[in-house]
Amino acid sequence: MTPMAAPHQDGRSEGGALHSKSLLDFLDCPGADLERPRPEPERSGSFWSWLSGPFAWGAPGIDTTVKCKAGSKAICEAALPAPRSAVPLPWVCSEDVTPHLEDAIQTLDKEGCLLIESAVSAHACQRLAEFVDCALASAHQEVHQASDARIRSGLMKRYFRKLVHEGKQDRIELTLPLVSEVREVLEPLCALVAPILEPFLSREAPLVDLSCMITDADAEQQPLHADTKILDSALLPLFTVFVSLQDISREMGPTWLCPRSHTAESHLRLMALRAALQSSKPRDMGEILLQQFGAGSAECSTGTAIIMNSQLLHCGGAQAAAERGGRRRRLLYVTFHRPGNTPAEHSLRDELVGEYRLADFDGRAPLAQDKDEVYQRLFVEANKRGLQAMLDFGLLLRTRGDRGAVKWLKRAKDKGHPLASMHLAEIYLKGELGIFQDPIQGEHFRQEGLRLYQALKQRASSSPDDAPAESEKGRAPSAERFSS
Repeated sequence: MTPMAAPHQDGRSEGGALHSKSLLDFLDCPGADLERPRPEPERSGSFWSWLSGPFAWGAPGIDTTVKCKAGSKAICEAALPAPRSAVPLPWVCSEDVTPHLEDAIQTLDKEGCLLIESAVSAHACQRLAEFVDCALASAHQEVHQASDARIRSGLMKRYFRKLVHEGKQDRIELTLPLVSEVREVLEPLCALVAPILEPFLSREAPLVDLSCMITDADAEQQPLHADTKILDSALLPLFTVFVSLQDISREMGPTWLCPRSHTAESHLRLMALRAALQSSKPRDMGEILLQQFGAGSAECSTGTAIIMNSQLLHCGGAQAAAERGGRRRRLLYVTFHRPGNTPAEHSLRDELVGEYRLADFDGRAPLAQDKDEVYQRLFVEANKRGLQAMLDFGLLLRTRGDRGAVKWLKRAKDKGHPLASMHLAEIYLKGELGIFQDPIQGEHFRQEGLRLYQALKQRASSSPDDAPAESEKGRAPSAERFSS
């Protein structure tokens, strides 16, 4: 077992100056009050060289710059850097968490993940695994027997996270009800990990995921990714806790984790590496990327918990064929987010959205809570990808100063709503919600909003019902406000 290592005193990662402050230091500051980085000096060489150097998170115009340079020929022609040395995954026994709580907190802050052996009893995990198998079979049957496409679509959205039934169906995310089998795992788990998560999230952190990831033999490896991207919003990290409901061997496709990759530099390097590899498209691209980021695989026993910063690079591994040891892997996952930091999706049953917080499961004194029915209703509707609901939810979050507004407005914009694009333009021009002022990106959103408006206007002339409804609260700022 690898002992937990204390982070550097100044919060920097080894071998680089990526963080002027640790996440804990950042969260102690109001809003996004990190010192505004100064512009990077001009560098000779390719974009690849620029990415390899020190990089300041949140630099003005970075979203525009990355999109502009991502297709640079220099990236595709550059030699791949040497893989990073593998960093041992940080393990700890459950009985050592409480006596060494501060070490656990600092390790999670530095490494971006923490693995806890025997976090939940094997008996409780076995009961939940059996429940998951029955619930999955029942959900599949209910979807299959649906009388029409509308009912079938509604059932799929209730039971499964999006994209599960699109393309290859070898990785299923089944949403779970809060039944006794789930509580028997969730409550002791939260009692153990809540003191670690509290400095990052607070006890008021809302529950946003309660699901089980299910893979079977021959499942493909996921692409290396982060659940929360640093570059396209100012969203703070969420924290997810995975629990293995059975032993997980190498043949069963364990989770691969890249310690210390929850940084802007790592996210930029991943973009550049993918661009560099696109020209040759090697069959082992996934393995190359894992080596580049020093990934480690989390083979583990039943009841092991993995706490993960959502900005950490990770992926689910490939399953071997059944005759070579591949078999069903069930991984419970629960996610909590900091208040005022609503993510761009959830993996919850509708009736659980906005109902529970970390404090509801940690075994300590309950906290008073006022139900926010408007937030709950819009979050449910927006998560089902309703265009007007996405816009309305994004605007609600913006009025409340919630950083998640940017992602929801982008989702509405991507589905063709011009009002969402205009609001994004204003956010980027003003520098709201943790976004640094970016006139170039703001003007891009303004122009895109005008194009979307013209397209809708043309469609409405032939079919008025095509245009999205414009509610009073969803009215965009006028185009004149953004003109130079």
